[in-house]
Amino acid sequence: MKENGVNYIFRNVDDDPTAEFLHGRMEEAGISTGRYNLPVIDVNGKVVVRPENDWVLGEYQAGIN
Repeated sequence: MKENGVNYIFRNVDDDPTAEFLHGRMEEAGISTGRYNLPVIDVNGKVVVRPENDWVLGEYQAGIN
């Protein structure tokens, strides 16, 4: 993402406040928080689990245009 100029924030899900925030966003998106794979990505308000890099880049660029 850095190579493509994507601004991002990495957060550690082992940090309790981060996990609580993430789980809230996942529940809003209809994603189970019982057991999930990483990474979980929030791009312009869309939360997805293990997206393809091209999808992330496309969503990011759509949000800045």
